[in-house]
Amino acid sequence: MLNHATKKPTNPRDVFLHLLEIITLFWSVIATITLCWAYIDHYFHQEVNLGSLRFAISSLLIVYPVYIWVIWHLNQIYQVDKEASSANIRKWLTYLTIFSVSLVIIIDLITAIDVFLQGDITLGFVLKALTILAISSMVFSYYLGTLKGKLLSKNLKYYAFLLSFSLLILIGFAFCLIGSPNHIRLVKLDEQRIVNLQSIQFQLVNYWKKKSHLPEHLDELNNSILGYNVPVDPSTLQSYEYQITNPATLAFTLCAVFNTNYTSFNNPEWNHGTGHVCFQRKIDKELNK
Repeated sequence: MLNHATKKPTNPRDVFLHLLEIITLFWSVIATITLCWAYIDHYFHQEVNLGSLRFAISSLLIVYPVYIWVIWHLNQIYQVDKEASSANIRKWLTYLTIFSVSLVIIIDLITAIDVFLQGDITLGFVLKALTILAISSMVFSYYLGTLKGKLLSKNLKYYAFLLSFSLLILIGFAFCLIGSPNHIRLVKLDEQRIVNLQSIQFQLVNYWKKKSHLPEHLDELNNSILGYNVPVDPSTLQSYEYQITNPATLAFTLCAVFNTNYTSFNNPEWNHGTGHVCFQRKIDKELNK
């Protein structure tokens, strides 16, 4: 009589723990790459996306500890239940992770070579490509080691400590880039002021196109039919300063009071320092032809 070995069914707990592990892993990897890219942009005087940077910090502060806890909890389960460590669900998701990371490494190398052959390669691009390659390689090596059973429990603790310490340093530098919550609030107020001034400038050009002269006061831009009201300072609720400096050349100034410095390489005409700042503008008469 043949003896058929009964295979232990997959525990739903293990399925969800492994899924949570994979999700938090890739989330943490993307957030880490975002932080590294922000440092590279900052070093090469490129504009840093503060919104993405803040979200990356928030993600690492929440998602990464969850990932570490899941890894630790699964390791505890494997020490007690040896069959769980060889479960199909674990192997499938581990192979899926290795496969995904392998694709990332291949695509990263292909992109780097393609950019190099086009002659557009820069040091910033090289560093970003190396960042993806380094992080992906670490993930690849770790999961390949766990699959082959080469990583011991004490090694896992060492890797977790080293990785956590490195991420804490990254997050610390990130806080230096974005500043304190109060500084962020002031930056957002200044960003709104720039948006308001851009809106006013656009309406001034439209006003001139229709009436062939600039308005004496900003209130003349209000239009109840179009539903446009001239924006005011978001903090003081005072009107922005506007003055025609040369009616013949259609030159005017728009002024506001800012709390922070702003430098943009993509939009330098709105760069400003702190305090009272005026922007000199002149309408091109060719626009009305």
